[in-house]
Amino acid sequence: MKNNLSKALAYCSKNIRCKSEVVYKIKTWNLDSEEETNIIEFLDLHNFFFSDESYIDKYLENISSVKGYSKIQLKIKLLKKNISPKLIDIKLNEYFKDNEEFELVKFIKRNSRKLKSKPREDAIKYLLSKGFKYNHISKNIDMDNL
Repeated sequence: MKNNLSKALAYCSKNIRCKSEVVYKIKTWNLDSEEETNIIEFLDLHNFFFSDESYIDKYLENISSVKGYSKIQLKIKLLKKNISPKLIDIKLNEYFKDNEEFELVKFIKRNSRKLKSKPREDAIKYLLSKGFKYNHISKNIDMDNL
């Protein structure tokens, strides 16, 4: 068990992880159910997991510094982590309350070549399909300065 516990601790320490990710990883090691349960309980007891709430905060902080994502794109990514949709909605609403326009501007800059090649209406439709709000798009899209 010590070897597998060390392996689990190393996995937890390499990156920000939610509980479902760690549990899934441990299950892929094909351990007997008692050892699996003991490792998960140890990690849970000693707070080696991030709570889903703090995981979402860290995830949004890290991912938003790299790329511009819409609320819908982030929700899909977080749902894949088996996090409660209600918690995801709460955290995304908090985050996007102040950051939605900022994320849109980053997205437009990152995709400027694609957007410049489209007529204005198509560019707006594309941004809407990515989950951005029309009032933010119309305010920030300037086809001359993409």
